[in-house]
Amino acid sequence: PANAAGLERGAEIITVDGVDVVNGADAATINAALFPNDAEATHSFVVIDRGSSTSRSISMTPTEITEDPVQN
Repeated sequence: PANAAGLERGAEIITVDGVDVVNGADAATINAALFPNDAEATHSFVVIDRGSSTSRSISMTPTEITEDPVQN
């Protein structure tokens, strides 16, 4: 979901579902978006991409992925 939303490594997450990540007091909302249990819930994020000074909004819905680890 992050790749499809154009979210790349190094982006700074500013808000999660309307809660300020740095100064927000609602840890339950932030945790629900970052570590979702509900596969149907869509979460909104405001991010600033690396090298940018402009924020943008994205939405993501959890998706189960299968990793194929490389041995050795």
